[in-house]
Amino acid sequence: MASLAGLLNEEFKRKDKIRAILFDDHVQAKYYAIGVNDPDGMEKYVRGIYFLDRSKPEEYIQFSSKKNKPRDEITIRL
Repeated sequence: MASLAGLLNEEFKRKDKIRAILFDDHVQAKYYAIGVNDPDGMEKYVRGIYFLDRSKPEEYIQFSSKKNKPRDEITIRL
């Protein structure tokens, strides 16, 4: 997860804010990306989030260790 955060940080270094959503189901991720489903209804498929705000600065990863656990079960501040 930390390696992924580092890659996203570097890849989007010109962006002030980054929010990457990690899904448990690739089909639901695709639907989210193309706007087919309501984002609020997708919450149960989210397994984690990477967040970066360069203006604060704030950077963290949140994720769940297993399916159906809260996506913020584990938080790592970077």
